[in-house]
Amino acid sequence: MSQNKTDFFEKREGRGPQDFSKNLGKIVQKLGGKYGFSEVDLIHNWPVIVGEKFADMALPMRLKFSQKERMGGTLFIRLKSSSLATLMSHQTPIMIEKVNTFFGYQAVAKIQFVH
Repeated sequence: MSQNKTDFFEKREGRGPQDFSKNLGKIVQKLGGKYGFSEVDLIHNWPVIVGEKFADMALPMRLKFSQKERMGGTLFIRLKSSSLATLMSHQTPIMIEKVNTFFGYQAVAKIQFVH
């Protein structure tokens, strides 16, 4: 009987409570692909890419490319408030440069703010 219990617990070992962060990448990648993000790392690294100041004001929503292209896309960014649109529009060229540096190629040609 004790051997059966041992076998039972060995099988259940992998199914118990798990660290949430262990599976977060898989979850975010599925959602990211569903909503148009080709690189989920962009969301994770957003504060590093644009800086803490801008990361507090804006969050990337999706990256949209034309049908067969993977370059020159439009990055949609949600703003915390509509009053930030003017401020952020002045930073657009810098943000495009930083995002493209992150990707390593000219992934983004345009940024569209959503508020």
